[in-house]
Amino acid sequence: MTLGPAFTRLWLASGVSQFGTQVTVLALPLIALGRLGAGSVGVGALFAASFLPYVVVGLPAGALVDRWDRRRVLLACDAARAALLLAVPVAMVLGLLTLWLLIAVAALVGTATVFSEVAASAVLPSLVPAEHLTTANARLETTRAAALVAGPGLGGVLIRLAGAAPALVADVASYVVSFAVLLGTPRTVPGTSDAEPVPGARPSLRGEIAEGLRFVAGHAILRVIVASYSLSVLFIGMYQAMSILYMTSVVHLGSAEIGLVMGLGNLGFVLGALLSRRVAGWIGTGGAIVAALGLLAAGFLVSATAGGWWALPCLVLGQLVSSLGTPIYNVNLITLRQTITPSGLIGRVTAASRTLGRGLVPVGAMAGAGIATAAGPRASVIAAGVGGLLALLPMLVSPVPKMRAAGRPVAGGSQS
Repeated sequence: MTLGPAFTRLWLASGVSQFGTQVTVLALPLIALGRLGAGSVGVGALFAASFLPYVVVGLPAGALVDRWDRRRVLLACDAARAALLLAVPVAMVLGLLTLWLLIAVAALVGTATVFSEVAASAVLPSLVPAEHLTTANARLETTRAAALVAGPGLGGVLIRLAGAAPALVADVASYVVSFAVLLGTPRTVPGTSDAEPVPGARPSLRGEIAEGLRFVAGHAILRVIVASYSLSVLFIGMYQAMSILYMTSVVHLGSAEIGLVMGLGNLGFVLGALLSRRVAGWIGTGGAIVAALGLLAAGFLVSATAGGWWALPCLVLGQLVSSLGTPIYNVNLITLRQTITPSGLIGRVTAASRTLGRGLVPVGAMAGAGIATAAGPRASVIAAGVGGLLALLPMLVSPVPKMRAAGRPVAGGSQS
């Protein structure tokens, strides 16, 4: 199915930059460790700096994206990320590279990524008819899944051949290509509310953020999905923080075996992306969203049973089941959100959903560390699986599981 040249450009730009990003995910920590002698605290700070923008600027980003031309936001974010990453090898050549510079680059690149992700999600309904949004989101998610599976391997080879800092130039090039491709998208995207408001009529930025939050809180479907997802993210963060410790100290895997678990298990991302539309066709959009979050928790519980001769296959299966659920959830939730949200609110509603969901990741990580200290890492993995299943309760007692298809766009306001 052809979704038009504008979507094709967005799809290609997204794919190129996703693969480039995998190089940076590996390269920045390696530079911190190898060139700057950073310890666990330094690498942890680098990770936190890249994640923190989702919490700090997520809500303002949604309001600003709804005010601005979304095409220009995408272009500006690609240009900013290319320039910021190029500063790292330049600083290294000049002898000016420090850990603080890396942390600043990670934070600023993360900020640009938040704006880019919100703008891309907000602009998609103006490029693709509503009845094809699921197809479009599935293609974007399939490409992202392919980058998650193949990108780290390609990035690792590139870093081994050229070194971590020179390899960053590949990510710079990916953003340059993405920028060039996006230049061909329409200058004025229909339906994005880009018209100038009447002087004095536009509410404050805080008021616009509150409007997006009220829409989510007042919508019978979005409200319970965000509630369940926020709780799920708490336990996802718990598992992610403790999984490596669990595999090394409890299951006694080496780095090569952990790499095998992640590589084979992450194939679930590709499979889930390919199946996302079919699952929605079989059990409905609401059922797919519920089942997908259930798969994440079920995968944690499968991994928790690892031991003895079955440890490796058990961990691969657990990772495969969990990663299978992620794209099924993303494709169907994003399509639903884009369909039921008024055009002028999409940026804010997207940002509100992401911020409310991802904000509990560090809380879950700390809770997992506490459980592991008191009862061992396996207890944290079990708690993550059981808690993830309990997080489904708000959706299970709502109309979500019975929802067969995403609704049509609403004219404005919230639905209760």
